[in-house]
Amino acid sequence: MHDYAGGIIGRYTMYYQLFHIRLALKMKKPVYIMPNSFGPFKSQKNVKILNKILDKCKFISARESISASKTSNGLNRDIPLFPDLGFFLQGEEKQNIEKYLEKYSINLHEEKYVAITARPYRFYNTENPEYRYEMYKQSFVQIIEYISSLGYVPLLVVHTRAQNNHENDEICIQEIVKCLSKNCKYIIIKDDDLTCRDLKTIYGICDAIIGTRFHSVIFSIDNGVPAIAVTYGGNKGQGIMKDMGLEEYAIKIEEMNYETLKAKFDKLLLDKEEIKIKINNYIEKSNVEYEKMIKEIQMLEEN
Repeated sequence: MHDYAGGIIGRYTMYYQLFHIRLALKMKKPVYIMPNSFGPFKSQKNVKILNKILDKCKFISARESISASKTSNGLNRDIPLFPDLGFFLQGEEKQNIEKYLEKYSINLHEEKYVAITARPYRFYNTENPEYRYEMYKQSFVQIIEYISSLGYVPLLVVHTRAQNNHENDEICIQEIVKCLSKNCKYIIIKDDDLTCRDLKTIYGICDAIIGTRFHSVIFSIDNGVPAIAVTYGGNKGQGIMKDMGLEEYAIKIEEMNYETLKAKFDKLLLDKEEIKIKINNYIEKSNVEYEKMIKEIQMLEEN
């Protein structure tokens, strides 16, 4: 929940994000806000609206420490911190996914893969947003070429498919692919029938990920796969990477460029084992907090 874009876009964003909650409250249904992200907020009016809504909810939780703290989220309250539920999604059986991936000629025994997720983005409140979007795509073109030159196979995953062009990853990925050189080896994974459980296991077969889609990063990390997160849309990406002690591997989408991506990817490969230790520590802590959250909700339901 945020209005980081400000103006009329921020107002629309807040209305869109709160509509289902307000509808539930209007129908006198109890509302539980599972681990979410809050802020940043540019409009104090929107903050007041959100505070009024939160006052009526039975349970509220944040999924990262930036959103949990009132000094960071802009709200008038600290919010209980629990891990994103994507960490606890059960992936599809690996042997089933390996069989499925045969149609893409993926050979896990002979090649190593780096997942890539990219999305269309409008670059709100930036000078020349069309240019910024082109630079964003060119950064991916260059890093994909570089990853391929190191002997990895870039796995371009269409994480989100939609009729809305702004949310359809395939549009962005196809525009990136058009700019790749002919000798660059890559694979595109796109399938309307893939479930979130399937995607989680697919990310798990990779050696690393550069992810724009937030849950492609979470799914990868939960599989112990080191990640570079291209963050946008509020505090979620920056916050979770910070909580794991991996904030240096988070890049704001507005600041993304090839040189930065390359430097971070090289460092990620060098520090891979150290990163995995930090991931494991975070996952162990998250499992404890997850059980704690379940008990808190059960107590609320009993009262």
